[in-house]
Amino acid sequence: MRGVDLGVTYGTGDLIGPNDIPQLTFGLAVLDIGGIRFDETSEIHRFAAQPNRVIDGENYEFEQDGLEALPTAIEQLNRDINQDGATRGSLEGNDFALGLPMRTALTISYQVDEAVGFDGRLMLNTPLGPNALRASQGVTANARFSKWWYGGSVSMSFHEFREFNLGLYLRAGPLYFGTDRIFGTILSKGRAAAGDFYVGFRLHAFKKRSDRDRRSKRRRSRGSRYNECYQF
Repeated sequence: MRGVDLGVTYGTGDLIGPNDIPQLTFGLAVLDIGGIRFDETSEIHRFAAQPNRVIDGENYEFEQDGLEALPTAIEQLNRDINQDGATRGSLEGNDFALGLPMRTALTISYQVDEAVGFDGRLMLNTPLGPNALRASQGVTANARFSKWWYGGSVSMSFHEFREFNLGLYLRAGPLYFGTDRIFGTILSKGRAAAGDFYVGFRLHAFKKRSDRDRRSKRRRSRGSRYNECYQF
């Protein structure tokens, strides 16, 4: 498998807070450029529908499970479909390639002050080739608030440009919790649906308070790599 991500970010406006965050930031990225090639132990099979052919489900009850039963199932499917009954008649080759689920991401971020900011992201499927995989796409808008020991955010999203949902993120020190699907995870949607959430524990490298205070008294350069604790 070979893949690469490419992206560029441009910031403009006043620099906000001790971390010198640009007030307005634009981003463009192309993700998962590349593909996967299968060879040697892989196989390509093609089956064509045949008239007056009936497939009996009892013929597909095997002792093996999962992938172990796949070769046996392919041989049986050949017997049911091919007129000559050849058990490997569907085999066409053992070398094929799949494109990675390439997506193009457009982002914009606006920092009101050191604690409050807004973000937007548009994610589009841009597959290369007829055999490219597909990933999720959609648009998301996010409002966030972050202080030294606490923070949070709320988001709105249109998954696949048709399914609306809300997201929630909360942080207390190094602990955080969130979900991208309030409807279906926290609030009922009125029908069965998958829910998701995440929890985590995150620590940053600490510096002495005297170093932080002395650092904050002067404006840092744009190229500084200084990291403060719990700035997400």
